[in-house]
Amino acid sequence: MFNRRIQKIGRSSYFISLPKKWVEQFNLDKGNIIKLSIGRNGSLIIEPSNEAKEENIATIHLTSTISRDIISKYLLGYKTIKIVSNRGLTEDEVKTIKDTVRFLIGLEVVEEGLNEITIQSMLDVESIHPSKLISREGIIAEGILRDAITSLVKKDINTALLASRRDEEINRFYFLLVRVLRSALQNYNIISKFNLTPLDIVDYRLAASYIESIGDCATNIARCSIEIINNNTIEEAKLSKIVDIGNKIVGFYRKSITAFLGKDYKTANDIILTVKRFHEEIGSEMKNVNGRLFNIISNLDRIAMFIIDIADLVLIP
Repeated sequence: MFNRRIQKIGRSSYFISLPKKWVEQFNLDKGNIIKLSIGRNGSLIIEPSNEAKEENIATIHLTSTISRDIISKYLLGYKTIKIVSNRGLTEDEVKTIKDTVRFLIGLEVVEEGLNEITIQSMLDVESIHPSKLISREGIIAEGILRDAITSLVKKDINTALLASRRDEEINRFYFLLVRVLRSALQNYNIISKFNLTPLDIVDYRLAASYIESIGDCATNIARCSIEIINNNTIEEAKLSKIVDIGNKIVGFYRKSITAFLGKDYKTANDIILTVKRFHEEIGSEMKNVNGRLFNIISNLDRIAMFIIDIADLVLIP
């Protein structure tokens, strides 16, 4: 935080001095153009011109944690990531780097040498509204959960296997969303274009995290389904009850996402009250099962709690 006293020149002009550290950070000098804009809360936003902004490049020196290092720089919003190694890059290291790049949406390898690989983001974050990413992430999580439940009904192991392998899709969209949100927080023009506030950014990040956790639970259910189908020892009556619970959870989940994106206070409040009552029903059913069925109900119960968390974001002012 910098404090400045307003000065007056002549009859109508006012000025303040710029922090020296900020000027040096962006290599500004006399005659350079800066951008001024007024925030929603009346704050004055000062930005360097596009020509003067810091070069958005990260350099990573190769270590055994290279995959995590790339993901970290991606989440921080770097446009270009350079990976360097004084001893040269091995075939396995290049494969690890390229596998990580393929996992992260929008990244491409643009240069490759014996000692260096350059990665660049081809996505314009300003063109991707967070609501679209939340919607897409939500659809994937719902699809995993629905397929996991369907596989139990039809005793279809192929559907269960496909569902159990889709959690990576959710992670990819979650990482992209985090990148977009962090970029928006660092650039007033982006957050203004999205018509969001910093508080909205926090809510989107929380919602995305809850959806990712729901996807993890749905994946666990799919894996349990695989074992149940293979063993073929489950009582139909108990299985039918669990499927019924699962289908209701899918409906609650869809409504919670719709309420969040539409900021629908009434629907969100109804969901919270309904799911809290349903939570008690799930608790009663958990007493009647064990083994893999218990694991499935336990994961459905966790999903119910995340649904409440998503709806809560609408109610919190």
